[in-house]
Amino acid sequence: MSNAINEEEVDPVEALNSMQRVLNNNGIIIFDQGQTDFTMKNPPKYFPEVNDRDFSRLFTMSYEEKIMTVNIFDFLHKENQYDFRHSEFKIWLRMMSDWEKIMEQTKLNATFYGNWDFEPYNERRMPVQWSELYHSDKMPSFEDIERYVGKGAPLWRELLSYIENAYQVRPKMNYSKCAAQPGWNIKYQKSGKSLCTLYPMEDYFIALVVVGAKEEKEVELSLSMFTPYVAGLYRRTPFSCGGRWLMIDVKEKAVLNDVESLINIRVKPKVKI
Repeated sequence: MSNAINEEEVDPVEALNSMQRVLNNNGIIIFDQGQTDFTMKNPPKYFPEVNDRDFSRLFTMSYEEKIMTVNIFDFLHKENQYDFRHSEFKIWLRMMSDWEKIMEQTKLNATFYGNWDFEPYNERRMPVQWSELYHSDKMPSFEDIERYVGKGAPLWRELLSYIENAYQVRPKMNYSKCAAQPGWNIKYQKSGKSLCTLYPMEDYFIALVVVGAKEEKEVELSLSMFTPYVAGLYRRTPFSCGGRWLMIDVKEKAVLNDVESLINIRVKPKVKI
């Protein structure tokens, strides 16, 4: 069952009842949706889904009463090959109260959860997009960031502690309007040179480390000691604007170690940890 508005209208009550008729004893039906009561209080207007060397995809959203119109813009920008495609679809915006009314008309017993960890649903559940939670005029606290990073908070704290102790520097909160990674982020610099930029994500974070021309040789000699993920990311990232801009998803300790190693190559630490 989908919230998408198709040429042939589908009654959600009948759709759910038809599923129930073929359901095994003690069977369950699981479905989810991307929109929540919280996100629709300040609905997102765009979302950069993909932005890599060869391909970019941008979603834009507009709203009219209970309908969201999504425009998808695909940009192909390979060497000697360029293309642009556009498509559009519409979906019904069904919030908690709408689903409660629908489920009351079915023969199913419904339980609503806030995420796949079966936490209770509430209207203040965080949206997926960090930039929609804290706009440019609302700077988050470090506690807000840790809450959003969630399961990635231990790695987040470990990296911040390492940088601040090894380089004797303090973090700077910065707001970015870059479409690729908008919103508030944390920057670390030493003697005017960037160490890294950290972007909060839901249950993890991204570490941007720039490998400049001066660091390339040392990094390439060390690639065999990096995780396959980071080594592969380095090889796939082209040299642009003075370096390789590595956007590293930090979700495990081994990748965190690689981030620290890259920072150490970029700027030698003041204090050995």
